[in-house]
Amino acid sequence: MSVESVNVSSLPDRPTSLTVFGVLNVVVALAFYLLGTITFAVSMSPGEKIGPSQAGADLPAKETVQAAYEQVFNSRGLKLFRQASLVTTFLLGTGLLVSGIGLLKASPRGRILAIATSLASIIAFIGYLLGMYQLWVRPVQQLIRESPHSDAISGTAGRGGEVFGCCSALTFLCYPLLLLIFLFTARIRRACRRQP
Repeated sequence: MSVESVNVSSLPDRPTSLTVFGVLNVVVALAFYLLGTITFAVSMSPGEKIGPSQAGADLPAKETVQAAYEQVFNSRGLKLFRQASLVTTFLLGTGLLVSGIGLLKASPRGRILAIATSLASIIAFIGYLLGMYQLWVRPVQQLIRESPHSDAISGTAGRGGEVFGCCSALTFLCYPLLLLIFLFTARIRRACRRQP
Protein backbone atom coordinates (compact mmCIF):
# COMPACT_ATOMS: atom_id res chain seq x y z
CA MET A 1 0.00 0.00 0.00
CA SER A 2 1.47 3.30 -1.04
CA VAL A 3 0.88 6.60 0.64
CA GLU A 4 0.55 9.51 -1.73
CA SER A 5 1.85 12.85 -0.69
CA VAL A 6 -0.53 15.75 -1.11
CA ASN A 7 0.74 19.11 -2.23
CA VAL A 8 -0.86 21.56 0.20
CA SER A 9 -0.44 24.47 -2.21
CA SER A 10 -2.69 22.69 -4.75
CA LEU A 11 -5.66 22.64 -2.35
CA PRO A 12 -8.31 25.28 -3.01
CA ASP A 13 -7.92 28.54 -1.09
CA ARG A 14 -11.65 29.00 -0.91
CA PRO A 15 -13.25 27.47 2.21
CA THR A 16 -16.43 25.48 1.62
CA SER A 17 -18.04 27.33 4.51
CA LEU A 18 -17.82 30.54 2.47
CA THR A 19 -20.03 28.96 -0.18
CA VAL A 20 -22.40 27.59 2.46
CA PHE A 21 -22.84 30.99 4.11
CA GLY A 22 -23.18 32.67 0.72
CA VAL A 23 -26.09 30.36 -0.10
CA LEU A 24 -27.52 30.79 3.41
CA ASN A 25 -27.41 34.57 2.98
CA VAL A 26 -29.48 34.28 -0.18
CA VAL A 27 -31.96 31.94 1.54
CA VAL A 28 -32.25 34.18 4.62
CA ALA A 29 -32.71 37.20 2.32
CA LEU A 30 -35.69 35.40 0.81
CA ALA A 31 -37.00 34.82 4.36
CA PHE A 32 -36.64 38.57 5.00
CA TYR A 33 -38.70 39.25 1.89
CA LEU A 34 -41.32 36.73 3.05
CA LEU A 35 -41.52 38.32 6.52
CA GLY A 36 -41.75 41.73 4.86
CA THR A 37 -44.64 40.53 2.72
CA ILE A 38 -46.41 39.16 5.81
CA THR A 39 -45.83 42.50 7.58
CA PHE A 40 -47.28 44.31 4.58
CA ALA A 41 -50.34 42.04 4.55
CA VAL A 42 -50.89 42.55 8.28
CA SER A 43 -50.49 46.32 7.98
CA MET A 44 -53.20 46.39 5.31
CA SER A 45 -55.68 44.28 7.30
CA PRO A 46 -58.38 46.00 9.37
CA GLY A 47 -57.44 44.20 12.59
CA GLU A 48 -57.61 40.71 13.96
CA LYS A 49 -60.61 39.20 15.66
CA ILE A 50 -59.94 38.05 19.19
CA GLY A 51 -60.66 34.42 20.00
CA PRO A 52 -62.16 33.05 23.20
CA SER A 53 -58.71 32.29 24.65
CA GLN A 54 -58.10 35.97 25.40
CA ALA A 55 -61.56 36.90 26.66
CA GLY A 56 -63.15 33.63 27.73
CA ALA A 57 -66.88 33.17 27.20
CA ASP A 58 -67.78 36.53 28.70
CA LEU A 59 -69.17 38.57 25.78
CA PRO A 60 -68.64 42.06 27.30
CA ALA A 61 -65.04 41.13 28.11
CA LYS A 62 -64.52 39.84 24.58
CA GLU A 63 -65.91 43.10 23.15
CA THR A 64 -63.62 45.09 25.46
CA VAL A 65 -60.56 43.19 24.29
CA GLN A 66 -61.60 43.52 20.65
CA ALA A 67 -62.12 47.27 21.03
CA ALA A 68 -58.70 47.64 22.71
CA TYR A 69 -56.95 45.71 19.94
CA GLU A 70 -58.69 47.69 17.21
CA GLN A 71 -57.97 51.04 18.86
CA VAL A 72 -54.26 50.31 19.23
CA PHE A 73 -53.96 48.46 15.90
CA ASN A 74 -55.35 51.47 14.03
CA SER A 75 -53.25 54.06 15.87
CA ARG A 76 -51.10 56.33 13.71
CA GLY A 77 -47.89 55.51 15.58
CA LEU A 78 -48.26 51.77 15.07
CA LYS A 79 -49.08 52.23 11.38
CA LEU A 80 -45.93 54.32 10.86
CA PHE A 81 -43.90 51.78 12.83
CA ARG A 82 -45.19 48.92 10.65
CA GLN A 83 -44.31 50.86 7.50
CA ALA A 84 -40.81 51.59 8.80
CA SER A 85 -40.43 47.90 9.72
CA LEU A 86 -41.45 46.92 6.22
CA VAL A 87 -38.89 49.22 4.58
CA THR A 88 -36.18 48.07 7.01
CA THR A 89 -36.95 44.41 6.32
CA PHE A 90 -36.67 44.85 2.57
CA LEU A 91 -33.43 46.85 2.91
CA LEU A 92 -31.91 44.18 5.16
CA GLY A 93 -33.06 41.47 2.76
CA THR A 94 -31.45 43.28 -0.15
CA GLY A 95 -28.22 43.69 1.86
CA LEU A 96 -28.17 39.98 2.65
CA LEU A 97 -28.91 39.03 -0.95
CA VAL A 98 -26.11 41.20 -2.36
CA SER A 99 -23.66 40.16 0.37
CA GLY A 100 -24.57 36.49 -0.22
CA ILE A 101 -23.62 36.86 -3.87
CA GLY A 102 -20.41 38.63 -2.75
CA LEU A 103 -19.59 35.78 -0.37
CA LEU A 104 -20.14 33.25 -3.15
CA LYS A 105 -17.53 35.19 -5.14
CA ALA A 106 -15.30 35.49 -2.02
CA SER A 107 -15.34 39.25 -2.47
CA PRO A 108 -13.97 41.47 0.32
CA ARG A 109 -16.86 43.87 -0.34
CA GLY A 110 -19.31 41.01 0.10
CA ARG A 111 -17.77 40.22 3.49
CA ILE A 112 -17.92 43.86 4.61
CA LEU A 113 -21.52 44.20 3.41
CA ALA A 114 -22.45 40.96 5.23
CA ILE A 115 -20.91 42.33 8.45
CA ALA A 116 -22.76 45.65 8.09
CA THR A 117 -26.05 43.92 7.28
CA SER A 118 -25.69 41.53 10.22
CA LEU A 119 -25.05 44.39 12.64
CA ALA A 120 -27.96 46.37 11.18
CA SER A 121 -30.24 43.33 11.51
CA ILE A 122 -29.39 42.87 15.18
CA ILE A 123 -29.97 46.57 15.90
CA ALA A 124 -33.23 46.52 13.90
CA PHE A 125 -34.48 43.47 15.81
CA ILE A 126 -33.82 45.08 19.19
CA GLY A 127 -35.48 48.29 17.96
CA TYR A 128 -38.44 46.29 16.71
CA LEU A 129 -38.91 44.60 20.09
CA LEU A 130 -38.75 47.90 21.95
CA GLY A 131 -41.06 49.61 19.46
CA MET A 132 -43.67 46.85 19.54
CA TYR A 133 -43.64 46.84 23.32
CA GLN A 134 -44.14 50.60 23.49
CA LEU A 135 -46.66 50.90 20.64
CA TRP A 136 -48.60 47.63 20.93
CA VAL A 137 -48.23 45.66 24.16
CA ARG A 138 -48.32 48.49 26.72
CA PRO A 139 -51.27 50.40 25.17
CA VAL A 140 -53.39 47.23 24.85
CA GLN A 141 -52.59 46.20 28.42
CA GLN A 142 -53.45 49.70 29.65
CA LEU A 143 -56.80 49.77 27.84
CA ILE A 144 -57.72 46.32 29.14
CA ARG A 145 -56.65 47.21 32.70
CA GLU A 146 -58.86 50.29 32.62
CA SER A 147 -61.91 48.37 31.39
CA PRO A 148 -64.63 47.34 33.83
CA HIS A 149 -64.31 43.73 32.60
CA SER A 150 -60.58 43.36 33.24
CA ASP A 151 -61.13 40.54 35.78
CA ALA A 152 -62.80 38.34 33.15
CA ILE A 153 -59.96 38.73 30.63
CA SER A 154 -57.17 36.18 30.73
CA GLY A 155 -53.60 37.05 29.80
CA THR A 156 -53.23 34.15 27.36
CA ALA A 157 -51.22 35.12 24.30
CA GLY A 158 -52.12 33.95 20.81
CA ARG A 159 -50.05 31.12 19.36
CA GLY A 160 -49.63 32.92 16.04
CA GLY A 161 -47.68 35.71 17.69
CA GLU A 162 -45.40 33.26 19.47
CA VAL A 163 -44.59 31.38 16.26
CA PHE A 164 -44.01 34.61 14.32
CA GLY A 165 -41.82 35.90 17.16
CA CYS A 166 -39.66 32.75 17.17
CA CYS A 167 -39.23 32.88 13.39
CA SER A 168 -38.31 36.56 13.62
CA ALA A 169 -35.75 35.90 16.36
CA LEU A 170 -34.10 33.16 14.32
CA THR A 171 -34.07 35.27 11.16
CA PHE A 172 -33.16 38.69 12.55
CA LEU A 173 -31.01 37.79 15.55
CA CYS A 174 -29.59 34.24 15.63
CA TYR A 175 -28.47 33.97 12.01
CA PRO A 176 -26.78 37.42 11.95
CA LEU A 177 -24.89 36.56 15.17
CA LEU A 178 -23.73 33.28 13.67
CA LEU A 179 -22.75 35.06 10.46
CA LEU A 180 -20.72 37.67 12.35
CA ILE A 181 -18.78 34.98 14.21
CA PHE A 182 -18.10 33.20 10.92
CA LEU A 183 -17.04 36.37 9.05
CA PHE A 184 -14.41 37.28 11.63
CA THR A 185 -12.56 33.97 11.47
CA ALA A 186 -8.99 34.25 10.18
CA ARG A 187 -9.56 31.74 7.38
CA ILE A 188 -12.48 33.73 5.92
CA ARG A 189 -10.60 37.03 6.18
CA ARG A 190 -7.67 35.47 4.30
CA ALA A 191 -9.94 33.91 1.65
CA CYS A 192 -11.70 37.20 0.99
CA ARG A 193 -8.42 39.14 0.81
CA ARG A 194 -6.89 36.78 -1.75
CA GLN A 195 -9.71 37.03 -4.26
CA PRO A 196 -9.46 39.78 -6.90
